[in-house]
Amino acid sequence: MCDDNLTDQAGKNFKPAGDISQITLYHDDGSFSGYIFIGKPLVSAGQKINMGSPIAVIEKYLDRYTVNFTAYFLDRNKMVNNSPRKHTHFHPFFQTANEGKTKLKTGGTYTCELTDEMKMEEMSKRKKSR
Repeated sequence: MCDDNLTDQAGKNFKPAGDISQITLYHDDGSFSGYIFIGKPLVSAGQKINMGSPIAVIEKYLDRYTVNFTAYFLDRNKMVNNSPRKHTHFHPFFQTANEGKTKLKTGGTYTCELTDEMKMEEMSKRKKSR
């Protein structure tokens, strides 16, 4: 988990107010994911998070449980061109129980699915055989 108290010049320094929480995760593939929600984070800066591990408890707001999610990476081309925004956003696929592999839609309701194949994606051959 990243330290969300740090700032940069790329607009990634959103500071939640009041009951709003923010979590930013760095992934082994070099991408980041950001979560903004009303609730309590279960992780802290510097902590290593395993795939499928819970990261927050989301509280109901206006009769809904809502998470603002974003995925992005530090874009080498923007770094070279000295662009003020160094990140590029992308829309990943998610494995869901109710819709299979899909891209999330605003206002959608999803149930996550964590398969053994997904858990083993980043394991060494030795760990996979165990």
